[in-house]
Amino acid sequence: SLASMTEADWDLMMNINLKGVFLCCKYALAPMRRSGGGSIVNIGSLEGIACNPLHTAYAASKGGVHALTRALAVDLGPAGIRCNAICPGWINTAFNDAYFDGLTSREAGLRAITALHPAGRLGTPGDVAETALWLASDAAGFITGQEVVVDGGRAVGHVGAVPGQLHRRGEADPAVGAGDEDRPAALVPDVVDAPLAHGTPPPS
Repeated sequence: SLASMTEADWDLMMNINLKGVFLCCKYALAPMRRSGGGSIVNIGSLEGIACNPLHTAYAASKGGVHALTRALAVDLGPAGIRCNAICPGWINTAFNDAYFDGLTSREAGLRAITALHPAGRLGTPGDVAETALWLASDAAGFITGQEVVVDGGRAVGHVGAVPGQLHRRGEADPAVGAGDEDRPAALVPDVVDAPLAHGTPPPS
């Protein structure tokens, strides 16, 4: 949360998620210009568009990636360089195992989170990779400055937690007790390049 976040925590998140993208783009420019153009594909997040609880720095860093992407599309377009961002939703990777393993029922967690996606499944790394390949190709030659959401319809479907279906290990089961400690774990779409913080679900 903002109240508990230190300046060092903030700087670390910005250095990895935003400054890292800035540096990659900066040092790709010279070879792209020498070759007459190119395509930059940044990895943003659904959380740079629709925020989840307790992910203040993460959401801000990914929003920054999206803004940087749009600015570069404007600045670099005359040089024949396109710039887009992919915004993944919940992508099924080993990183998310820590979240599911922390629930009292891994199977119930998977079912509940899958049910949030109109596509009827979680995303795969291949879904993101295929989108990146397309954006980098000439087939996407008239597309620049865009945030391409790859989330199986998550953002336009049911948003938020699934009450009463998920709770973390060590919490009382909402089905058998009542009280402030019996809160279901919030469901967060996603992927996967920042560590779990204080037991919260993984960020987009």
